[in-house]
Amino acid sequence: MENHKPYDKQIGYSHDFEVEYRILTQSEGGRKTLPYQGIRWDFW
Repeated sequence: MENHKPYDKQIGYSHDFEVEYRILTQSEGGRKTLPYQGIRWDFW
């Protein structure tokens, strides 16, 4: 994706933490469409 800039390039310093996640399939009660590059997730 041409418009996507990694966090460290956009802000100028590295991230504070890393997140590992799994996207649930529709049959598991998750997304009906595939996620796309640059999507911003809300983590609590």
